[in-house]
Amino acid sequence: MAADGVRELLQIRSSSELFRLETAAEIQARVAFHNTGPTQIPGLIVMSITDDEGAVDRTTERLVALVNASDDYVSFPMPELIGLEIGLHPVQESSTDPIVRTATFDPATGTFGVPARTTAVFEGERSPEEQGDLLIDDIEDLVADGVLNAGQGNALISKLENIIAKIDRGQIRAAINQLGAKCYD
Repeated sequence: MAADGVRELLQIRSSSELFRLETAAEIQARVAFHNTGPTQIPGLIVMSITDDEGAVDRTTERLVALVNASDDYVSFPMPELIGLEIGLHPVQESSTDPIVRTATFDPATGTFGVPARTTAVFEGERSPEEQGDLLIDDIEDLVADGVLNAGQGNALISKLENIIAKIDRGQIRAAINQLGAKCYD
C-alpha cells in the first residue's frame, strides 16, 4: 500500500506544471499557506498554488493540498473559494487508499474536509471555454512569431471557436468529435 501511495503522489506531481515551478519568483507569486497565525489548527498544513492567468498550466487554475497530521478529521474553510468548482484530484478519487477518497470540498461554504493522517490534493480546472481562449491566444502568438501563417492561424482559431460554441450549447459529443477531426488546410 505504501508503494501505491508513492506512485499516486508521483502521478499527482506530474499532472500539473504548477507542482514544478522553476524559480523562487514563481513560487513566491503562486504558492500560499493558509493555516497560519494564532488561530491555526494544530497538525494541519494547507497550501495552494494558483495560476489565474493560465501562464503555467492551461487546464488547472488552482491546486490546494491539505496535510492533516492529526488523529482527527479536520474541516478547513477557505471563504475565497466559495462557489468554485474544486474537486479531489482524479488520482485520489480512484486511490487504492479508501480513506483519502473520503476527503471533500463543499463549494457552498468553501470548506475542505480531510480525514485523520491524510494528505489530500484538490484541483480546480479551467472551464473548456477558458482553455479554448488560452489556446486561441497561443495560436495568435504563433502567427505573430511567424511560426504559422495567417491562414493556418485563422483555420485553427475558427475550429476552436466552433468547438467552444458547441460546448456552450451542450453539444459535448459533437465538440469532442470536431476536436478529434483532422485539419487538412
